[in-house]
Amino acid sequence: MNNKKIKIGILGCGRVCEHYIQKILISERVGTLYQVIACCDLDIKKSIYVGNIFSCKPYDNTDEFVKHENMEVVLILTRSGQHYEHAKKCLSNKLNVIVEKPLSLRIEHAEELIDISS
Repeated sequence: MNNKKIKIGILGCGRVCEHYIQKILISERVGTLYQVIACCDLDIKKSIYVGNIFSCKPYDNTDEFVKHENMEVVLILTRSGQHYEHAKKCLSNKLNVIVEKPLSLRIEHAEELIDISS
């Protein structure tokens, strides 16, 4: 059995992130599958808060965040209107993404993200 943990980053450390932390991310069962290695929020205080929970690197700049070494998946938990922009930036940097709903606010943006990810 492979014991390798998936290295993930969290983009958006606000209200939605708090729900993910409480319901999913600190789950004993799920925690055996991944390791949070970076987090990012424009409000550095929020990023530091989440960084302390997971002992990971906090960022307040998405351009620096997407360059974090060894990150495999980004969990995008930003505001709905930012999902497209953030998903596109992550996909363009060869990162896998999991996007809190909705994927985007426009169907053509969703189609573009699908094309980029292919």
